[in-house]
Amino acid sequence: MNKAIIRAASAALVLGTAATTLVCGDPASAMALDWRCTMGSHSTNPPIGPALTNWVIGERTNGSGGGPITLNRTRRYWLTEENYLSGGVTKQRFLNVSVATCEFIGGSSSVAQLAPQGAIGQAPCTAPGDYIVAEGSSIMAYRLVGERLSPNSLGIYQKYRFWHKEKQGSPGLFSYQASSVAVC
Repeated sequence: MNKAIIRAASAALVLGTAATTLVCGDPASAMALDWRCTMGSHSTNPPIGPALTNWVIGERTNGSGGGPITLNRTRRYWLTEENYLSGGVTKQRFLNVSVATCEFIGGSSSVAQLAPQGAIGQAPCTAPGDYIVAEGSSIMAYRLVGERLSPNSLGIYQKYRFWHKEKQGSPGLFSYQASSVAVC
């Protein structure tokens, strides 16, 4: 093999390891993260069970306040569809939505299933983007993470809008409160 190619491959390997170390702490901690923290949208074909398509909708950090621990935590939002055959054609239908909490420096993660809530005609379905409301004595910011159309079991497409809710602690500083999904 050409020496230049070997040097380039070695440099890429070293730089890749350095990038992993910088972002994740070390290669071992990167392996501890759930796949929802490390992969993009993709399809799977497991040996048992249906094939799935996993769509990453978007991600948000934990807010703009709270120091390095808060900024280290990222939430990645997912919509999963089940793939099935119908009349010789592969089709997809909505299966579930979830949010992964990813701590890249410590290398830990957790995943929670979200229950989509019907919100036709309400702000989660009608707002063109982020919006702020007063709830009790607090100011809450609803950050639109993203949206996706997905067919239900009857083949009817529904829009799923993903929201990242933050509470204002002091002017300009917000902290994470909740994740939600609206069905529109």
